[in-house]
Amino acid sequence: MTHPSYPTAEEIIKLMKEPSKADRELIQKAYAFAEKAHEGQKRYSGEPYFNHVAHVGANLAGIHVDTATVAAGILHDTLEDAGVTAETIATEEEKEAEATGTTGGEEVTEKSTLSWWIIIVVVLVAIAAVVTWMIIQKKRR
Repeated sequence: MTHPSYPTAEEIIKLMKEPSKADRELIQKAYAFAEKAHEGQKRYSGEPYFNHVAHVGANLAGIHVDTATVAAGILHDTLEDAGVTAETIATEEEKEAEATGTTGGEEVTEKSTLSWWIIIVVVLVAIAAVVTWMIIQKKRR
């Protein structure tokens, strides 16, 4: 699903500095998850709600923050505004573990697998990064 008013996952990835295959996969997964979660939601203006989170992801990618922060920016409203529960995200993590044959006890690299729980925690970092960046930009004017 695409909409001309917001960036695609590929456009967000192109803004990132040298994304690895795992980085690209994480952004695509976060994007698809958030897009589905916000499907049918509209802002008061009538624009798709997903427009906001896609632009947050693009803005974060454009200032070259780490991949987890970009993914967190894309996901930041799924728990708050899209009716997604932490249990749903945990279930997604379990499904991925079953599909890839990994379990919580196996050693995995940060680049190859990022827990959805870590992404949720990183949401706070993403919000702080955006607010800090906005404050810095305002002071420069």
